[in-house]
Amino acid sequence: MNGRSALAEKTTKRSPQLAWWQQPRRWLLGGSVVLPVLALWGVNHLRQSQPNAAELQAIQDSERALERLLSVNPAGTAPAANSQPAAAPSTPARSPADTSQARPDPRSAPSLAIPSSNQPAPALLIRVAIAREGSQASVGSQTESYLTREDGQILGTLPAGRSANVVASAGRLQLASWASGGPLWLQPSQGGAVLVNGQPYRGKLKLIAEGDRLIAVNYVDLEQYLVSVVGAEMPASWPIEALKAQAVAARSYAIAHMARPASAYFDLGSTTRWQAYNGINSEATRSAQAVQQTAGLLLSYRGGIVESLYAATYEIVAEAHGHLGASMSQHGARDLAEQGFDFTRILGNYYRGAQLARLSL
Repeated sequence: MNGRSALAEKTTKRSPQLAWWQQPRRWLLGGSVVLPVLALWGVNHLRQSQPNAAELQAIQDSERALERLLSVNPAGTAPAANSQPAAAPSTPARSPADTSQARPDPRSAPSLAIPSSNQPAPALLIRVAIAREGSQASVGSQTESYLTREDGQILGTLPAGRSANVVASAGRLQLASWASGGPLWLQPSQGGAVLVNGQPYRGKLKLIAEGDRLIAVNYVDLEQYLVSVVGAEMPASWPIEALKAQAVAARSYAIAHMARPASAYFDLGSTTRWQAYNGINSEATRSAQAVQQTAGLLLSYRGGIVESLYAATYEIVAEAHGHLGASMSQHGARDLAEQGFDFTRILGNYYRGAQLARLSL
């Protein structure tokens, strides 16, 4: 989005407000929101929405990984409490180059230590709403797919490459000849991608009727999700260290929303109100390398997860996130990478006081 009014609208359109007992404690890290790891009430919603034991086990693994977040206990006092909602990441970094100097002075930026690990990053599932504004959508799969109820009962199959229209009406779903008063799952065979309005996504698809509104939720591996996000948020031709900084910031933001989901049905959406996610269409080889080379790394403060905000330029950062303070300028990250900064120092420049942490099971 461009223009002051569009930015203002996007930064004020937030996730539904939670009741006081659902609100996790939030701290400020030089302005960025920090969510304590113990704020995992939303994991119960994740459990309840799983159709079988395998899915439930994956979510339980995700919960253990979040609870066992390893941080390096930075020195200093706890930051001041914040009661305002955080702004979302802004438009992807496709606008003209950031001509302003990175702030604070990058010459004083620390290099964040990378925690060691003897095991690979855990496989976590994230729930991304990829359609939720209308009453119907076209769904299918690149391979033969199974349509199942919430309890795992198979209703039928859709042939490879064939799409069908799904409609939500009065809390019920109608997909071709199948009708259901509860959620439906579309599960591709042989690792195929699901199709939503012709666009391919990895993972599985959950369809929910909320009155006459259709919600299509992509259940996808977190690291696969991040490959798409990095490709959508930052040009793959940019320096690899800038892409790696983007990958860590996007991972931290995503995990913060896994701990504090936007809805009982999904963790976050797929638009720039959260962070851009276009499925397979925005994946790129260098974006995948950036995600792989930072696997499991996120930003942490005193054992909490930093909801790392970012925007294309410093001007947008100041306009959209100025009331919060710390936020990464994507063009600024590119400029620092071109000056020889690695991703740990780029992140150290924009998220002062944070440290890198690693998820493990």
